[in-house]
Amino acid sequence: MYSLDSIEIQIAWLLFPIIFLTKKESSFYVLANGLRYYFLYLFTSAAVWKFTQHGIFNMQQLSNILIIQHKEILTANITGYQIFIYWLINHSTISYLLYVAATLLELLFIVGYFTKKYDWLLAIAAITFILFDYAIMRIIYIDWLPFLLLLYYKPIPK
Repeated sequence: MYSLDSIEIQIAWLLFPIIFLTKKESSFYVLANGLRYYFLYLFTSAAVWKFTQHGIFNMQQLSNILIIQHKEILTANITGYQIFIYWLINHSTISYLLYVAATLLELLFIVGYFTKKYDWLLAIAAITFILFDYAIMRIIYIDWLPFLLLLYYKPIPK
């Protein structure tokens, strides 16, 4: 499964080239900063969604998601990955704690709306989320990685 199936990331990739259409550095900075906020929105909106849809309050949430997400893997020949997914499904407390940890990691991106001081931490959080989501859910978020550059961009002092 690819994350490009998400309308949010498709919009982000449509907006990304716009930052290069300007000739002024100040305009580039404003556009890049706007896209940075949109990148933060991708994570924070996912966390807010988990609260508004009450998924965060359901102990079986990730176990149920794993059953739906990996139905083909669970019915195929036994592999180490299949055993791992079955283990997570059968240990719903561990799955729930992973779900809560992912939600808190996504919620951490709210900090980026108020300060750029911790952008390095947000970059680490994004990479951590991407790696763990691939390992557990088999969703490829490689197309999100270029947006990490927006967390590191600072205007050149004159």
